Amino acid sequence: MVFQDLPGGNYDLEVVDLINGCNSAQNLLIEEPLQPLSLDPLNLPVCPNEEALIVGASGGWDNYLFELIYPDNATVRSSTDGVFDGLNQNGIYVLRVRDERNCLQETSFELNTVIELQLMPSYSCLGNTIQNELRVQIPDNLNSDNWIFAIDSTDPSDFFTQRTWQNLTLESTF
Repeated sequence: MVFQDLPGGNYDLEVVDLINGCNSAQNLLIEEPLQPLSLDPLNLPVCPNEEALIVGASGGWDNYLFELIYPDNATVRSSTDGVFDGLNQNGIYVLRVRDERNCLQETSFELNTVIELQLMPSYSCLGNTIQNELRVQIPDNLNSDNWIFAIDSTDPSDFFTQRTWQNLTLESTF
């Protein structure tokens, strides 16, 4: 006989043999953590190779072991500090945490498509006029209307939508 989903506490277990009239009794203590094991993603990257995935856990029985299963289901990484970098595959990742008594929590998340841009610089002169150009080619399978660009800047006011820049100099910022 198996008793499942018992909350923590003291239990008196008695077993009686109905044929012979023998019985056995035992008191047992079932422990449970103060809080159930919980997986807490602290930093969930949106794009591959952008930043580290940082996760934490709470509750359960401490001494957490984190496991990350990549979308190819062949790459599995473990961590005791909950930090994973090098997330370089497209698709759904599975994240697990296990505590010292083997309790398990699991969640999944998806990373967006890896973007492989082609940069095509060209340099030319027309007399004494420099006519440099940098063109960004976005793969055909991506919607090119959803992108913004900047050169040498992370200031949002410097971003723009055209994919060709002309007459660039070393001082060019936008």
